[in-house]
Amino acid sequence: MKKATVTYTAPKADSKVVEMLGTTFYDGQATPVVCEEANMTRLQGNRYFKVGEVSDYDPAKDAPKQEAKADEPKPDPKDHKHHK
Repeated sequence: MKKATVTYTAPKADSKVVEMLGTTFYDGQATPVVCEEANMTRLQGNRYFKVGEVSDYDPAKDAPKQEAKADEPKPDPKDHKHHK
């Protein structure tokens, strides 16, 4: 898998939003993309997409981290009421 930041530039009089490879791109907005190398090559060959530096994607290092929400109290099981 490869990763890069990709920017879509919409053609004149065309949609400002496009979906490709399961990612929604907005005109002029840089979007992080993770995909197979062949698909990254397709993006690089498309004149409407500017692909930044391409590097290997490492899920262990690059995957978004799940942060525990400290603001939310955990429910106390003693407070759970059973309805009969």
